[in-house]
Amino acid sequence: NQNGVTAYQIGVGFVGKEVPESYKLDPAQNYRFSGVSANGLWLIIEAKSQFKARRNPRFWKAIEFTISQMKRGRDDAAKSTANSKDISATGISIPCALDIEVGEKVKIACKTFDFYAIAEVRNRKQNPTSNETTLHLEFVDQEFPMHKLLFENVPNSSQKDEPGTERFSPV
Repeated sequence: NQNGVTAYQIGVGFVGKEVPESYKLDPAQNYRFSGVSANGLWLIIEAKSQFKARRNPRFWKAIEFTISQMKRGRDDAAKSTANSKDISATGISIPCALDIEVGEKVKIACKTFDFYAIAEVRNRKQNPTSNETTLHLEFVDQEFPMHKLLFENVPNSSQKDEPGTERFSPV
């Protein structure tokens, strides 16, 4: 629920024709992915703890952002433009070519949603296969306007759906 609007993002993974035996004993059991089998289906194992809901929901949405380093005494701070991998009201994960470390602050700009903020790098993950670095940023001074994101592709209620038009999908 974001600003009075309920939206869902559902992920589906195929694990085979039969449910695990432990599911039959306890349908409330949580599972996690543990790899892929030889036939291409997901392998799952029982999770040791219950699922914990995030404070703010994340949406898999590619939105263009500009990230600028904040270096004192430099007029030519390095910038990078990339599309987010996911976003929430309080942060984003985004690929970034800049040499930015955990704990540093950056300027974030998104012209599409007229959003400008300071963010702190909370995590940095290097993908060993693509050599791409993903930054996990938390907005410091404000929240992303999720209400604009949630309604960006929803036609007015008076409009009829035309072939090829899309309603909002958070994935």
